[in-house]
Amino acid sequence: MSVGRAMVVHNPSSGGGASSAKWNRAAYFLDRSGLRYDYSRTEEGLHAQELARQAVQEGYGLVIAVGGDGTINEVVNGLMAADPRPDLGVIDAGSANDFAHSIGLPGDLEVVCRLLAGERRREIDVGVVDAVTAGGEAVRRYFVNVAGAGFDGKYVEEIHKQRSGGLIVYAGTLVRTLATYRARNFFACFDQERVMWRALTVLVCNGRHIAATAINPDADMSDGQFEVMAIDLPKMLGAIPTYLGLPAGLVSAGYWRGKQIRLESDEPLPVEADGELVGEVPAEFWIMPRALRIVA
Repeated sequence: MSVGRAMVVHNPSSGGGASSAKWNRAAYFLDRSGLRYDYSRTEEGLHAQELARQAVQEGYGLVIAVGGDGTINEVVNGLMAADPRPDLGVIDAGSANDFAHSIGLPGDLEVVCRLLAGERRREIDVGVVDAVTAGGEAVRRYFVNVAGAGFDGKYVEEIHKQRSGGLIVYAGTLVRTLATYRARNFFACFDQERVMWRALTVLVCNGRHIAATAINPDADMSDGQFEVMAIDLPKMLGAIPTYLGLPAGLVSAGYWRGKQIRLESDEPLPVEADGELVGEVPAEFWIMPRALRIVA
């Protein structure tokens, strides 16, 4: 599929509403770059996913997500419905911008726009999570950065209740949720082995960053494997200084690497993917190696 013309999918609510100003600057640089593109903007939840699906049907070779991690996740889920599928471009305009950090997207907006107009691409793995809703309905979601169950799912629930975003809101929600959340029993099945973990959360990582924290700094997003981490209270507390801007590398956790893992518990636990709620455990996570081309 040739790039031809690109479709921009912009979420004006991302970054606490600050994404519009960033998009205005990006549009100036894209116009100067010579990239031919059309523009669309979201009006409601999951609209970015539908706009990405429409871009696939209309034959666009590149879809550019302008927004935060939730917007990117929606666009990815729209793209993954097709094969072959368009390439993914990103203009990070959210609060945490974890995926942009994970792929090493430049911080200079003009450089990003030049990349979007160019031909440089890389292939990355895409994660898939199959879970169930509270009503027992099966649900599937694709993700490109990090998914998990337990505390991180509860944290995402609480974030979605906030009327505004930003790192201060995220940090405050993290501390408040951590103060009341307790460790749970997780039963994990992978590589023909079944283990039990007593943990606050279990993260299934494709990328490096979660909640603005470099929790998995050595991740290779094209190696066809997840890094799975069971994190207890001391490790979660160790993340807070990094989250608040101190040097990375303070979080230590055990790593289990693999292509597929099933998580269960003896109680309902929320499951999230790229900061979007999916459902509850039991959940199965599996990887699609090098399934998506991105501009990076």
